Amino acid sequence: MKLEIRQALDQDTELCFSITEESMREYVEATWGVWEESSQRNTHAESFSPATHWIVLASGKEVGVVAAANESSHVQLVKLYLRSRARSQGIGSIVLRSILRFGAKHGQASEASSVIGQPACAVVLSTARLSRSVQNG
Repeated sequence: MKLEIRQALDQDTELCFSITEESMREYVEATWGVWEESSQRNTHAESFSPATHWIVLASGKEVGVVAAANESSHVQLVKLYLRSRARSQGIGSIVLRSILRFGAKHGQASEASSVIGQPACAVVLSTARLSRSVQNG
């Protein structure tokens, strides 16, 4: 399986929302009792930016979304969501290791955010370097 990552585009907003819903709906319903479509879409619209999001592709198919913020002292993983069909194949682990390596190469620690709906900060990660890192697993 060929694994790639590409910078998100403005037109990827619906794709990213779809992947987020598939990944998070059950958790949201278990936690808050209901998935409120309009509220979830508003949260997504506030946090989605092509500058902070990347699309994960496996064998050319869009299977996930990742958002990371390059802070002065660390790289923060804001979200890493995969479609159900892409889970349990090591894809998330490869992407996570790539982000950790990217941070280490640039003298930064890495941390994950557990806050749902947290807006992603401005990111300066090099898509080309992160993409090569994912491709090299």
